[in-house]
Amino acid sequence: MMLLLSLSLGGGHYLRKFKIKFFSEPIFATILGLIAGLTLTLMKNDKYINNITSAYVTFFLILLLPTIIFERYLVYLNYSAYNMEKKAFFKNLGSILIYAFLGTFLSILVTGFLMWGFSSAGLFPV
Repeated sequence: MMLLLSLSLGGGHYLRKFKIKFFSEPIFATILGLIAGLTLTLMKNDKYINNITSAYVTFFLILLLPTIIFERYLVYLNYSAYNMEKKAFFKNLGSILIYAFLGTFLSILVTGFLMWGFSSAGLFPV
């Protein structure tokens, strides 16, 4: 797990260093996670996968979730969303809500169709 974290952080560093705009850090981390998950699935070692997922749940709930919740009080980056001016936020509230609802709806459709397609092809047993 630490190897994946290191690869993700290192890959994000190189994406910023070489100013690669079309391939963002979240996309890199997602693809890295997909490769790691596919590798673990192909190994067919369920005991190891269960150990990893239970450790990740504990790690997420104890370390990552409070950081996400209290991000407003932790200043890591200068471009945090909480630094947005209230006037600009309320001026663009309609656009923000439209993008939020359309993005959520599109995400639901894409995820649903991908899960249906993978389960129909037998790649993702239900």
